[in-house]
Amino acid sequence: MRPATLNDIDNIVNAFAHDMRNGHFHETDLESLRKAIRSYIAEGKSGPAGREVPTFVYVYDAEGAFAACAVVRDLYRPKVDPVYPENTKELWMLSVIQGKRGKGYGTEFTRELIRQYSDYHLVACCKQASKRMAGILQTLRFVVIGKLRGSPGDTLLFFDISRVAVDLKKRLLELGSIV
Repeated sequence: MRPATLNDIDNIVNAFAHDMRNGHFHETDLESLRKAIRSYIAEGKSGPAGREVPTFVYVYDAEGAFAACAVVRDLYRPKVDPVYPENTKELWMLSVIQGKRGKGYGTEFTRELIRQYSDYHLVACCKQASKRMAGILQTLRFVVIGKLRGSPGDTLLFFDISRVAVDLKKRLLELGSIV
């Protein structure tokens, strides 16, 4: 695993664009995606002005070539809704390119991200089309917290470093954020 560079943008955009078309991410036009990825890499932040959060883009190479990419960012929610622990990062997007799927690269890449962020809770939201990714996350000790109320096909998962998942789930249910 390595930090992405501006030279990786085409591969990253192609990987995410393929998965967007297949329902794994919210869809956007390719130019907006390219601009966003460039910004995340060059500026290290994402989000609306005044609410930007640190954002990091990573690449996983396998067999000497680009195999996968991921975006990890500080979670917005603790800034506006302190229901999540303060030291929570969001595994926002992860994609393995088509020719490298089914070889364990996504699992190994996710393991490396967990090691990279070993002092943080990680949260991930998997869309209905990402059942395979949700399964990988669960095998790596992410806990299913629930389905998002506003997007019932989306599953919220949480990597719990200090056993707070039960309390988090209870608070999110009380707030009506999950069902």
